[in-house]
Amino acid sequence: MITTQHISDAMFTWAPKELAASWDSVGFQLGSKKQAIQKVLLSLDVDNRALDRVSTGDIDLILTHHPIFFTPLKHIDINTDIGRIVQQLLLTQTSLLSFHTNLDAAPNGVNDALVEHLGFSADQGRPLSGHFGKQFKVSGLTLQDLASRVPCEIRGSTTNKDIRKIGVCCGSGHGLIKAAVHAQCDVLVTGEITYHDHVTCAMNGIRVLCLGHWESEVIVLPKIKTFLLSKFPHLDIEVLN
Repeated sequence: MITTQHISDAMFTWAPKELAASWDSVGFQLGSKKQAIQKVLLSLDVDNRALDRVSTGDIDLILTHHPIFFTPLKHIDINTDIGRIVQQLLLTQTSLLSFHTNLDAAPNGVNDALVEHLGFSADQGRPLSGHFGKQFKVSGLTLQDLASRVPCEIRGSTTNKDIRKIGVCCGSGHGLIKAAVHAQCDVLVTGEITYHDHVTCAMNGIRVLCLGHWESEVIVLPKIKTFLLSKFPHLDIEVLN
């Protein structure tokens, strides 16, 4: 019998808890660690689409990238989004696991999936900050060539200088802006940045390719499916993308 705990333990061998940011909440979120699991739904979030899918009653476990709990709850109101999620998962006896910044940083994880999606080898990059993000030295690559590889919005600097170093950060690039400046990146590829990040990058000659938060991370879901099937070949796994 495969349980929630078995799947959680396997995921932590790929993305150890120690890789997670100090503010993050990873691993078991809701349900039962002893629950028998036959059908798994993979999704970036527990959103309306995921809840609609769970409502059919055949999903035993949702495994997401983004957790629903970051700070202790003082009350649960079922008229709020979190309350609705908790109510639906408990009513359908669906457990929830989430692997967030630890999976971002893990080898072959979310950030490496984005690196490969851009046409680079993750093994050739170095961490941008701690164990988060990647940086690459390149030559003979124009901004137009890079931007043509993925749908994106170009922000930050308007300089036409040669690209010598690229930073890659899945999801929100906000926390790695200072690291990109320090590393003297010419381009940062990420999901999203704030207005002030845009100003900082513009002032420091960094062009930013914004793919969208969801778009920069959803590419990891097939990798999660492949990993889980390598550990549990008989699991029924559905990807919500």
